[in-house]
Amino acid sequence: MRRARKTSRSAWLAAAAVFVAWPSGLRAVPVVTEMQPRHGRPGTRVVFTGKELQLVSEVKFGSALADWEAVTVIDSQGRPHVFEIHATVPNTATTARPILATPVGDITMPMPFAVAPRITGFHPARGWDGAIVTIEGQNFTGVTAVKFGGRPASYSVTAATQI
Repeated sequence: MRRARKTSRSAWLAAAAVFVAWPSGLRAVPVVTEMQPRHGRPGTRVVFTGKELQLVSEVKFGSALADWEAVTVIDSQGRPHVFEIHATVPNTATTARPILATPVGDITMPMPFAVAPRITGFHPARGWDGAIVTIEGQNFTGVTAVKFGGRPASYSVTAATQI
């Protein structure tokens, strides 16, 4: 699905075109100049901005394939350009550098997209002060605090899916 919207000439000039010599002639090379936001939960829409993004054929967050669309922008001369890719962070995504696949090579973002932790369950369901509770979910690597009822708890991350 492609959408069009008007933009100013200055936005059209924001990203310079890059071309490389190829055995069959010159080819445009996609360039990503920005990724926003840089963190969020699965389902978050991430916008990649750049030039020649019509060549993108796939978007991944780590190894998780994302649903995405190229957004066509009309410049002040009435010419269509694909300056944006809108991708939805998949449920199985982990914190990783997003990858945009193209026929002239993959674009790996220099910074990771940080996927927020998600709790899917815990046990036991109730307990007392000092009881050991196992928390299950996703993206626990890098967790910096665990609290119960607002009170800090000692913890250890035993896997990306378990505390």
